[in-house]
Amino acid sequence: MKANKYYPGVKQGAKWYPEDIVGLDGMTAGDYFFVDAAKSTGGAGKSWEDAFSDLDDAFLAVGNGDTIYMAPGTYTGNYSTPDETEAQNVSVIGVSPGMPGIRGGVNLSPTTSSSPIITNNASGWRYSNLCFRPGATSSGITLVADQNTTAYIAGTAGSISQGVTIDNCMFWGGGTGKYGIIAAGLTDYNGIHFANIINNHFQYLNAAGATAIWAAAAGNPNIGWTIAGNMFESNRAGIDTYANMGWVGSRIIGNTFSHYGVYATTEVLCDVTSTATPEVTGGNHFYNNGLGITIAEAAAGNYVLLNGYDYAGGNYCSDGMDTGIYKAS
Repeated sequence: MKANKYYPGVKQGAKWYPEDIVGLDGMTAGDYFFVDAAKSTGGAGKSWEDAFSDLDDAFLAVGNGDTIYMAPGTYTGNYSTPDETEAQNVSVIGVSPGMPGIRGGVNLSPTTSSSPIITNNASGWRYSNLCFRPGATSSGITLVADQNTTAYIAGTAGSISQGVTIDNCMFWGGGTGKYGIIAAGLTDYNGIHFANIINNHFQYLNAAGATAIWAAAAGNPNIGWTIAGNMFESNRAGIDTYANMGWVGSRIIGNTFSHYGVYATTEVLCDVTSTATPEVTGGNHFYNNGLGITIAEAAAGNYVLLNGYDYAGGNYCSDGMDTGIYKAS
């Protein structure tokens, strides 16, 4: 009954219902879609009983503010979201309880091991409670920016990937996977701005040149990221810049970097390559990032640890522990 659903009003004796506010100016009500890999034949995606069997179908169906729920199971594909003008602020959520992992929950693997499992092309998307198993030369999620500021403001079709949130996900390399998350830009175009990478687990990304979070070649710097509460375990690198793309004005806070066993070769917090300049890796705040390696284990001593304040790059490490940037010497 409708009477059982009302919420107290703002004044005594008043009441309102959820359906009463849908359609008001400035407010939107997102739709819901369901995906279940166990379905032999996909449905219309509007309920678990009639769920899509493939994530591609959900990506084709969503619009602004929609939510995609994924049932536990194995999903294999190279998926690409709609672009910036088609669907922003979409959430993709695994419904399995607890932290996702390789023995349960929602597991995503690439059909083509050289391509991303998910290519994100639009702003405001959220990925939560999923397990990504990238291939030997691919990523779990690649965030794409191929617009300059003028094109973005004008609403030109393309990709920008601002404000993406990735939380409570597992990126499992299994010793052969390469990248967890890639920030990919084009020369003279925007980097990825205001991404939130929170409470994820990056483990065993150990292919040659592997890294958990990688700023790919070209593009302007990534600005205003929050990378917090993540576990980087036994990867070749934790956070890696490349060429002229890096991080500016970002918070890299409360993460743990550790390793053990055979996957312990070059785990680093932030690896700034020799081709990077301070301008694209400056103004960042590193705080309370546990780092359990020695300098000798970081690319055979080719990097130096910066604690305190890096005057050349403007990066600040505020806890005085083994935390901060390994910079090419």
